[in-house]
Amino acid sequence: LGKKFTQRQELELIINKNRQYDGKIVQELVNGYTRVISSAIIGKNALLEVSAEHGISASLYSEINNMISGITTNSNGVRLDIVDTNTMKTVNGMQYYAVAQGMMFVLYVVGFFSKYALDEKENHTQDRLIVSGVERHKMLLSIGISSGIIVLIQILIFALYSSLIFRISWGNLVNVAILSLFVALSIAGITFLMSSVSIKASNLKIANMFDGIIVILFSALGGSFVPLWGAPTLERLGRLTPNGAAINGF
Repeated sequence: LGKKFTQRQELELIINKNRQYDGKIVQELVNGYTRVISSAIIGKNALLEVSAEHGISASLYSEINNMISGITTNSNGVRLDIVDTNTMKTVNGMQYYAVAQGMMFVLYVVGFFSKYALDEKENHTQDRLIVSGVERHKMLLSIGISSGIIVLIQILIFALYSSLIFRISWGNLVNVAILSLFVALSIAGITFLMSSVSIKASNLKIANMFDGIIVILFSALGGSFVPLWGAPTLERLGRLTPNGAAINGF
């Protein structure tokens, strides 16, 4: 285009070295916005230059607004939305890890009760119960229920301690109670399963494997160690773990 219809403008973006991520976000927003505006200006200038050469400038002025509107509307890959962040609920680090660590430690209840069930078998406590008329599934059910009760007590202690010492809010008490009950039921179910396997195999290594490997794996995938909000695939996978689902729920 001729110099008559062009005027170069430069924007200088100064980024704080301590806020590199914020700077990159602003830079991408400015780049996207300026690309759209530049496209509109280039189109306008081209139209004015051509119309001036052919002597039809007056008749084309009415079409400039429509042309610019069409360019900015059809620009792909750029979208600007205004969101009021003051209305959004946020979770700080202390709140997150109060829940995340709590949901990790409830997993250790499974290994503890699995070992306890195997001790009952090796010490012939189960044999004495069977002789007294207690069925095997009732013994396992009692272990599962006991583990669920311990989980509820653990969550209560975590909630009270974090609320009183660190001033952390867990939200609506009714919702917290309902979610805690479901967490207890899930741990009770896993305890029932692992206790059955441990007793059937008569091997302490199964319970130790759960404590040493599965709990760590669930904790990593579920977000008990590090939040997974920046990794969508891992976040979806983590929600399939009991602690990951509980963290997301809380």
